[in-house]
Parts: sequence; C-alpha cells; structure tokens
Amino acid sequence: MEKKRDVASLVLLFFFLLVLVVWLIGPVQKWVTWSHLLEHIIETILVSLLAIIIIKKIIKSVKRLRLRKTLIILVLILIGLLFGLLSVFHAKIFETILSLEIFAAVMIYIFQAPLLNIISFLYIIKTQIYSVGDRIKINKYKGDVIAINVLTTKIRQVGGEYLQSSTLSGKIVTIPNSLLLTEPLVNYTKETPYIWVSIPFQLSYVTDSRFVIKNMKKIVEKQIKPYLEDFEKKYKKFLRDFKIKEEREIIKVFMRPIESWIEITINFPVKPKEQVTMLTKITQEIVEFFKKHPKKAGFPKGTSR
Repeated sequence: MEKKRDVASLVLLFFFLLVLVVWLIGPVQKWVTWSHLLEHIIETILVSLLAIIIIKKIIKSVKRLRLRKTLIILVLILIGLLFGLLSVFHAKIFETILSLEIFAAVMIYIFQAPLLNIISFLYIIKTQIYSVGDRIKINKYKGDVIAINVLTTKIRQVGGEYLQSSTLSGKIVTIPNSLLLTEPLVNYTKETPYIWVSIPFQLSYVTDSRFVIKNMKKIVEKQIKPYLEDFEKKYKKFLRDFKIKEEREIIKVFMRPIESWIEITINFPVKPKEQVTMLTKITQEIVEFFKKHPKKAGFPKGTSR
C-alpha cells in the first residue's frame, strides 16, 4: 500500500513539473498559439496540483487530526487568495469562472469521501432513516446507534466475530456515513419495532404433534402477552402505510421431517433488543413442559438425535 502511495506521489510530482515547464516555455514557444485563456487554464491546473501535493504531504506528515485540519483549511484559503490574484492580473470574468470551476472539481475529487459522508449525514437527518437508539445493520455491521455525527455513525456492536448470539459485544463500531449510499440498511426498530424469530425443537415420531403445537403456542402467547396488543397495532399500521395485503398468523408453527426425528419450529415476534432474553425464557419453558409430558412429547434417543 505504501509503495502504491509513493508511486502516486511521484506521478503527481512529475505531472506538476511537466505543467510548470509548459507554463514557463509557453509564451516563448512557437508551436502552439499562446493566449491569455490558455495561460489561465495552465495556471489553474498548476495551482490545483500544488494544492493537492501540499495537502497530501500534510495528511502524511501531520499526525494530530485537529492540526491537520487547520493546516488544510489554511492551504485552501491561501490557494483561494492566489486564484483571486490571478483573476485580478488577467482581469477576465470568463477565465475567473473557469478557474474556479476547475479548482472546485479538483477539490471535490480530493475531498470526495468527506463530501459523501456529509451528504449522507444530511440524508439521515432529513429522512430519519435511523436515529439514536435504533438497532441497525449496514453491511456486516450490526448494533445500536449511540451517536450520529457529520462524518460517522457510532454503534454499540451486537454479535460480531466472537459472538454467535444477538447480544452486545462490548465494542463500539464507527461507520462512515457514506456507507449508507452504497450498502443496504436494515433498521430493526423503525416502522414496526418488532422482528420475527424462530425456535426449532427436535422430537421423535411418536410425539403427539397436535398436543405439542397447541401448548407451544400457549407458552409463547403467555410470554409475549405484555406487548402483543402494541405489536398488532403497529404491524397493522405498517401494512396500511405500505399498502401491503397480508394475512399472517402472529404465532406460526412449522413441521418437517429430518432423518429419524421431526423438527417443530415456532415463529413469533419479539422486540430486537429483547430477542436473546425472550428466546431463552421460551425455550426453557417449552423444554420443561416437554419433560413433564414424556408420553406426548418424545425426545429422539440414542443415535436418532
């Protein structure tokens, strides 16, 4: 990476020297008609290249972020004054506008990443696509939003490389806002602040499936009862807002055969931040219920498990 940067710097310096030579010999050479407009364009390119070289040098050499930003701002102010002097010297409105346009294009190229971050920040503020407190996922980064700044968004990471479950990892992830323009965003708490989760159970073929499914639903209903009314209200509003026609059971059970047993999976809605706690409670209660009714709910035995 360092070698590539060094090569890029050398190419930039070579190009700057080349343009400088053209600017110096332009008025005396006889191959190309040398006009004030052409001279002004060459000067604009020359000053722009000089600005890029100085800014790249500052970024590479100055480690302190605040000092680096201050120096870059000073360089841009000086470059702006230099353009003003060139404009006064040439006294041409068209040439002045052209110079400013070229310089603006160069600066946009240099500060492309910060500009994209600022545009994304304005988009976040305008649309409220996510807010502080929301649980979101952008690319592989998932967590709870704790701060939205001009350039970045900070989240408390959920899951991650060392965790399999959706629990807080203890780490803060800083995401550039510009990622929002190129990656899909999942907001788990906006529109309808609930997600569907599932718990699979493996039981033997001698299981009374009707009895098991009926009681699994009862257990889940009891656990999600505190927020069931709120869920129904917000989910119906979500369907109306997006004009979605859907008839979906709040608690749904699926069955499928797997080798020497059957898998019974129960789906139900939970609040994203309560997902792990609710899954643990419901799993524990259902397993205890199965143990109390071994003749109705049989676990696979021996190698059939």
